[in-house]
Amino acid sequence: MVDEEGVVYVADTGFSRVVKYSRSGARLGEIGRQGSGPGEMYGPVGLAIDEEGLLYEADVDNRRLQVLGRDGRYVRAWGIPEGHTVDGHHVAVDGDWVYVTDPLHDQVLVYGKGGELIGGWGREGGGKGEFRRPMGIGGGPDGRVYVADSRNNRVQRFAVEVP
Repeated sequence: MVDEEGVVYVADTGFSRVVKYSRSGARLGEIGRQGSGPGEMYGPVGLAIDEEGLLYEADVDNRRLQVLGRDGRYVRAWGIPEGHTVDGHHVAVDGDWVYVTDPLHDQVLVYGKGGELIGGWGREGGGKGEFRRPMGIGGGPDGRVYVADSRNNRVQRFAVEVP
């Protein structure tokens, strides 16, 4: 993930932290440490930055999404609905919505920035709108959401209308 200033954020899953680098590759520091408290993480995978400069971190083994300042300051967190896991999840932020892939249930979940579950789409399969292990996700300049459908070997594009 790269912010508007060119700082690169890398989810270091093995060491449970986010490492920051300059455009030239110089290490600028790190965010978080292993644990389950506010600002701590255990198995971070997906990262996204919103227009306010807040960092969204898919905290896999703690089964939550955390929102942090770019300096690592804890802002808020929310859990994943019962029966879901954040293992392998990736996250994208577009306007007021936070999109999270759920590869174990072959779907994409949509949250408000406060953590309220708005809805989602997808199911297991190979047809349009179906997934086999959706992983990466991102918003495009055309206002659509792109999902890397890993086991179907494709990227799907969606025009999302959230209530």
